[in-house]
Order: sequence, then structure tokens, then C-alpha cells
Amino acid sequence: MRVLKFGGASLRDGPAILRSLEVARRMERAGRVLLVVSAQEGVTAQLRRAYDEALRGRLESWDALRVRHRSVLSQLDLASDLLDRHLFELKAILEQLAASARADRRMHDYVLSFGERMSARVVAAALRALGTAASPLDAYDLGLTTAAHAGGAALLRPPTPALRATLAAVPGVPVVTGFLALDPAGNLTTLGPNGTDLTAVWFGEAVGAEEVVLWKTVAGFLTADPDLVPEARRIPVLGRDEAVEFAVHGAEVLHAGALEPAARADLVVRVADVDDPDAPGSRIEARGPIEGALGLAQRDGLALYRETLSLGRDHGQQLGELLAALAEAGLEPYRVVFDGRAVAALVADDARAERLAAGRTPRATLTRGRASLAVIGRGVGRDEALAARVLELARRAGAELTPLRDSAGEPAASLLFLTGTEQLTRALTAVHDGLFGAAQDELFPRARRAQRAQP
Repeated sequence: MRVLKFGGASLRDGPAILRSLEVARRMERAGRVLLVVSAQEGVTAQLRRAYDEALRGRLESWDALRVRHRSVLSQLDLASDLLDRHLFELKAILEQLAASARADRRMHDYVLSFGERMSARVVAAALRALGTAASPLDAYDLGLTTAAHAGGAALLRPPTPALRATLAAVPGVPVVTGFLALDPAGNLTTLGPNGTDLTAVWFGEAVGAEEVVLWKTVAGFLTADPDLVPEARRIPVLGRDEAVEFAVHGAEVLHAGALEPAARADLVVRVADVDDPDAPGSRIEARGPIEGALGLAQRDGLALYRETLSLGRDHGQQLGELLAALAEAGLEPYRVVFDGRAVAALVADDARAERLAAGRTPRATLTRGRASLAVIGRGVGRDEALAARVLELARRAGAELTPLRDSAGEPAASLLFLTGTEQLTRALTAVHDGLFGAAQDELFPRARRAQRAQP
């Protein structure tokens, strides 16, 4: 069996759904498939807006959601009342929220769940209309449960052996909701951005899939963000460690946690372009074939929070207190480094960071307007010659990079640098040209398409 994941951009409207289903039906001719689907593009944001508006006593977004889904049903020539049970249940919940005006995390996630739940029903019905038997299923009813949940970065409990037999008995093509799970207490929860990737690979583990294909609107993993570096190249094959580093450092291609079930079950995962299904995409294997730099990833909108530690107190206790203070402020650090005398944390550049630094002066300082640039590849974390070359390439382009390392050195699969937000594109372009220019055509093919991926 193959597990096929279709993201929101792949299902954005009726014609896009039909194109995606043609890809799925073509792959089904070679053997059974299981589909994992996201909400249609933009629907999760609409549902989040509907929740926020309901707390203020307004229900306008529900009507927009109803019109949008009815329009998709019309485009697919499906029954106009196919989703009425879900739409009117959603309206009742929003009315309850409007009456109580009380925020509730569990209700928030339940509201968001309607996007994937309705998408699975639409996709299954569209498959049946094309002559392919299909059954919509909710992943949380099949045992998808988090072991922990914090900030949308979920760890999943491994699937039970019985699930394979359960899925084998499903009539036709199983069409499963992505993004949704149960938490350890049995409450419906969400898995964060690109959470449908994580769902798909988990089901790949459950069925022992020969391949998990994450169909997106992108050529695969690229050597840089094509929005900033138009000459970005496709990476044909990379290792799991490198794929995780791309995700951690800001590449919007894959949920970082998706490779955990892939490693447990030794699965091959492929990122492919639904609008160019004959293109090879990028394969993620246990270990990639290339030693050295594979690509660049970046984050902007960062601030560097730095706090000097007291010599007269236990450093472990102080680190614990700082991490607790960051959590209380609602700041999830992207990277924390410790040099024995001070702690530096990269956090979101907003008022929360300012308030935290102001409340912990004079020990704390905050440098705003920061961005990160990471060089990703097996063994690059301790390659001093590569680090020096990256610094020189950026310097020649008029961009200043600062290495960010702790006493243990960077992870083996990444080198991390900081720069000013205004210098980020200049630095990325210069480093990319120097590392992945025309001389690298054999290793890094020019991407036929280079759009940004969607969850």
C-alpha cells in the first residue's frame, strides 16, 4: 500500500480536487492507496477567525464557510446537502461560544477540526462520483493519539498492530483526516502547521507502506527558499536528519516530527508536486548520498534574547527558571545556546520579548530585527572551512553573518548564523550562488517548478 497526502493547496477548489484525485487514481492502478487530506487551502484560517469572532458575539465567518463549501460541492456536481450536518453543528458550537464569550482551548481545536472532517467527506464523495469506492474516516477514531502536546509540536503514540487489519477491512480507498488527533486525556487536538504530513507518515507506519508520498504544490526540497532565491535547485535525495534540520530552520516543506514514525518503520518518504506528477520530487531516505552542504533555510522576525547568569547560583536552576519565564511569556525559543556564563535564545521579535527583557534587566538584553540563515547537510556542523567560506561569501555581498554556537558545537547536520533582517536576502543569494551555482548542475537539478509548499 502507498499512503498519499494531499495538502490544502492541492484541494483548494473543485478543479484542484479533481486533479489531485486523478493522481491518486493513477497510483491506485499499481496497488491499494490510502489518502490523508488537509482542509482546503485557507479554511483553517477561516475557522480560526470564526472562533475569534464568536467570542465577540459575531457569526459572519460561518456564512462565508458555508458558501465556500457549497460552491466546491457545486463544482464537483455533488449533493448540496452533503456537508449540512457538519456545517450546522459548527454553527451551533459558534453560537454557544458567542453566548458564553469564554475562550476554551478544547473548543478552539474542535472548531478547527471541521476543515479536515469536511474535506475528507468531499474527497471521498468525489472519488465515488468518479467510479472509485471510498470511505471517509477520522484519524482520531482510528487511534491517532498524541503522547504529548505543546505549541502544535506533537509526539504521537505508535500505531497498534491491529490498525493494519482495521484499515484493510475499510471498503474502497480510505480517505483519512490529517492534522487531527486525540490528546492523552481523550480530547480532540490539532497537530500544528504541516500536521497532515505527520498524520500521513504515521499511517504509513501503521500499514507498513512501501512509500509515503506528500503531494504538495512544490518541486520538492530545494536548495533555498525560491521566494527569496529564484535560482533554487531541487534536492533529489536527502537523509532524514537533513530533512528535520530543514524543517526546524524554517523550510515550509515538512512537519519536523513526520520523520519519527518514518525512522521507526524505515519508510521512504517522497515530497512531490501535484501539479507536475511526473516529476521525481525529493526522496527522504535513512541516509542521503551526499556528504556536505545540501541547501539553506532561514527564519526572519526573530530577536536575540541574552541573559547573564549569576556566578553565585546553580546554573542548572537558573536555566530552568529562564525556560519557565519564556514559557510563561508565551515565547517558544527557536534555539537556545549556553556558553557557561550566559544564555542566548532566539525568540519571536514582538512585544512579549520586550516585556520579558524589561522585567529581567539588568541581566537581560534584547537585540531585535534578527534573522537566521542555516546551512544544512550531513557533517556541516563541524566543518570550519565551510563556515569560513559562508562568512566570506556573505561579506563580499555586504552582509554580515555571526555564527551562533554553544560549547558543544552545532548539530552535525547544520551550521547556524545570525544576520539583520534587512541583510537576509542578500546573504542568502550570495551564499547560495557560492555553494550551489551552475557548477552544481549534476548534483542539484534546476527545479521545473519552485513554488512554496502548502500544509
